[in-house]
This record gives sequence, structure tokens and C-alpha cells, in this order.
Amino acid sequence: MANNSESQLTFLENELSAYRAENDRLAQELALCRRTIAAFPLAARRNPGTSVVSPVRLPRPICAGDDIVFNIDRCETGERLIYIVGWAFCPRIDCTEASVSLLLESTARAFVVKPDRADRPDVAAAHRGREAGPIPAAGGSGGASRLAQSGFAVLLERSLLDSGSTYAVAIQIDGPDFSVRKPAGLALNG
Repeated sequence: MANNSESQLTFLENELSAYRAENDRLAQELALCRRTIAAFPLAARRNPGTSVVSPVRLPRPICAGDDIVFNIDRCETGERLIYIVGWAFCPRIDCTEASVSLLLESTARAFVVKPDRADRPDVAAAHRGREAGPIPAAGGSGGASRLAQSGFAVLLERSLLDSGSTYAVAIQIDGPDFSVRKPAGLALNG
């Protein structure tokens, strides 16, 4: 009888340990989601909701991406989610007309991720004197720097990536007349 009680106790201790491990994992995922919300409030999103992710054949950029100025501020990976925050602009493309995409490419597949956009007044302040697009004429509209519109964030489900594959990340900025692309120096594992 004592042996049966010990095995039940061991079973319950193992169950409790597994529950605590799952609880810790879920707490980490929740913390990642909370950081996402804190860093990128819903009111700042141009298109609230999930980011658009679609497998595509990558188009060839018309221009070399040396013009792209960017920074990946944060890349956090959880068991189920990947969170990327940063900013990017091309001095030859007006930020108000630009569309930023993150390209994820492995040897077998490629994805275009359309991140949500966010205001980044810190980028405008850090790059004072630079503009993305034509500077408005004196007395014209557009007193705020266009660079304040260069921020982006994406919350990506890891299940979209092939398990065991490594994806190189590049930034592409599409303007009304041409596109530019530049490797981000970042790799994600599926």
C-alpha cells in the first residue's frame, strides 16, 4: 500500500512539474505578446490585425538596396511567435508613399511579410536633416519629418516557417516608381 501511495505521489509530482513547465512557457509567450502591444500600440497601426504573410516568388528589385537605411530594433523568438520591430527608409522614396516588406527566404521557400507601420519620431530626430522623399517647399505642408513614418513591426507565427529551415531576412521598400532591397543581416530558424 505504501508503494502505491509513493507511485501516486511521484505521478502527481511529475504532473505538477510538467504543468509548471507549460505554465512558464505560456508566461513567456504572454510576456512577448505584452511587449508587442506595449511597443506597438493598436492606435499606431495603419492596418490593425495580423500581418499579411504570403508565399511568393520574389520579384527582382529594380535598384540596388545600398540606399536603404534601416535598423532591426528587436527580434524576439518564442516557441510559437516571432516578433520583429524596426525602421527603414530610402532617401529616394517618400515614406508617405513607401511600402516596407520583410522578405524571408530559405533554400526551398520565400515569404513576403507586410508589417504593420508605426510612427517613429525617434528616427526623425536621429536623422534630422535627412528626408525620405522630396522636402516640402517653404510654406508648404508637411512640417513633420516623413521619417517619423518609417517604423514597422510584425508578429509572425513560427508555424508558417518550415521546421529545420533557416530563412534569410531582407528589407524591401517599394515606391511608386521603383523598389529597393537590402539584406537585413538577420536569419530566422523554422
